[in-house]
Amino acid sequence: MQRNQKKVVTVDSRDSISKIAQADLANNQLKYFYHSIAAPTAELTNFLKEKCSVTVISAGDVANKNDSFYNAFADSVIKVKTGMTVAEISKQFK
Repeated sequence: MQRNQKKVVTVDSRDSISKIAQADLANNQLKYFYHSIAAPTAELTNFLKEKCSVTVISAGDVANKNDSFYNAFADSVIKVKTGMTVAEISKQFK
């Protein structure tokens, strides 16, 4: 009797998420996933859209690692454009 064995393939999600984020940047569709019980302020959302061409997505209160990888890329782009990270920008709108 032969068992059905599944082959396990390991994929580094950082690489695949980085490729997605880079494609989004090239297509002017970069996003920032906001994880918090409170939603991002309208001011923060508008600032990121107008100054950085970044769409803020309210993704609930539980962060996942793929969103964290994507946000790290997006945050680096935002810092180049504004001189500030999203955390620093959000402090201005509290």
